[in-house]
Amino acid sequence: VPQEDPDTYAMLQKGDSIGVFQVESRAQINMLPRLKPETWYDLVIEVAIVRPGPIQGDMVHPYLRRKHGMEA
Repeated sequence: VPQEDPDTYAMLQKGDSIGVFQVESRAQINMLPRLKPETWYDLVIEVAIVRPGPIQGDMVHPYLRRKHGMEA
């Protein structure tokens, strides 16, 4: 699959990732529609941010707000 395949990103943005390695857990599926990955880099962030450290360190919501231009 090409890194910037629009159909793949549309699928992931809906949280339709059962069977997709690294993004098929319940936590990842819940995060995908909120993050709305559009690039390979967004997927790297997705996999890295849905971990105990970033979650417990309250890094997830600030990142999402900044990504979507809701916070500077």
